[in-house]
Amino acid sequence: MIYTETSVKNYLRKNCQHIDSWFCDSYQASPYKGCAHNCAYCDGRSESYYYDDRFGKEIEIKANAAELFPKEIKTLKEPGYIFVGSGITDPYQPIEAKYRLIRQTLQTILKTDLGFPLPVHILTKGKLVEDDLPLIAKIAQKSGAILSFSIASDDEKTREWMEPGAALLADRYRILSKAKKMGIATGIMLIPTIPFISDSERSIESIVKKGKEAKVDFILFGGLTLKPGKQKTYYLNELKKHRPDAVEPTENLYADCDFWGNAKGSYYTQINNLFTRLIQKSKIPFRIPHALLKNKLPLYVQAALLLSHLADYLGVLGKPRYNLHKVGAQIQLWAYNLKKGQMQKKDFDYRNIEAEFRQKVLSGEIKNLDVSAFAVGLLQELVETGTVNLYQKLTNYRYQ
Repeated sequence: MIYTETSVKNYLRKNCQHIDSWFCDSYQASPYKGCAHNCAYCDGRSESYYYDDRFGKEIEIKANAAELFPKEIKTLKEPGYIFVGSGITDPYQPIEAKYRLIRQTLQTILKTDLGFPLPVHILTKGKLVEDDLPLIAKIAQKSGAILSFSIASDDEKTREWMEPGAALLADRYRILSKAKKMGIATGIMLIPTIPFISDSERSIESIVKKGKEAKVDFILFGGLTLKPGKQKTYYLNELKKHRPDAVEPTENLYADCDFWGNAKGSYYTQINNLFTRLIQKSKIPFRIPHALLKNKLPLYVQAALLLSHLADYLGVLGKPRYNLHKVGAQIQLWAYNLKKGQMQKKDFDYRNIEAEFRQKVLSGEIKNLDVSAFAVGLLQELVETGTVNLYQKLTNYRYQ
């Protein structure tokens, strides 16, 4: 592995316009580019990330991240989760043991007080995160913290070739249990589920069962995408070495796939239905629970995400979604348009936008954003009580 130090102009990334309803992060801090875990399925190899042939061979270290971050964090104007790491770069890969840039990032978050919460969400496959659990627990107590582990298979032999640089599966579950006991919210990203390898009922049920034993707060689920080009070629070559029986059906499933590498036909629907049945039986939420977002995000973002999540829960039950995803997006767009002209002002205060949102909801004016009467009722209940009974009923969730 080749390691190269670089200097960057910006370290902290801001998601100002739209907060994703899966990861719910407003900001992102990732001090490394590239990943030594070298997972066979990672789409970091795809041409869309401009790694050439360096992915899995070279890691760039943003050597000035610890210098930039204390300055950048002070520019934040509203609360929100800081996502530590990225979808294709694990924050706790081996090089972190030397540079400790993630630890320094977390230390800065802990000691920063802007008058509103800055919780963290860490997604990893690395055992090194265990060293920082006491620090993460302090952040959890101050403003909130989530530790999620990505788990793509329930079989250690599969993990050895599919995720060669990542932590043992047993260590991931053990650390999740330990973190939970320390007051840190926890989750599993069952992403991606691997076709013909880990997409069986037995495999998914095993991961859900172990997640329940670890008392995780949620499990998110998603299927594998294989983008045409380097990612797909690399993965199929690894399959030929380790699981030749899965090569032909995988090639057929992803033949002529689109730019995003989506599988053909109804495959995703089938595995999502299977996961939904198993996760409902376990009563583990399949979205980050509202209890972990409440009072940690601006009210208008909380509302938008709750409506989106509620739409997902209604959908898996075969019930009407009432365009709640669209309503959530409309609320976020409304807030963004207000912020866009104000955030550069020294006296900007997100609480003023919260107050305006609250007034529009309680007066019913929110319907002018193309919000249905059903959605208006949900929003009014949220603003008045801090929760929505329908959401609580559908999720069977009580945060401990």
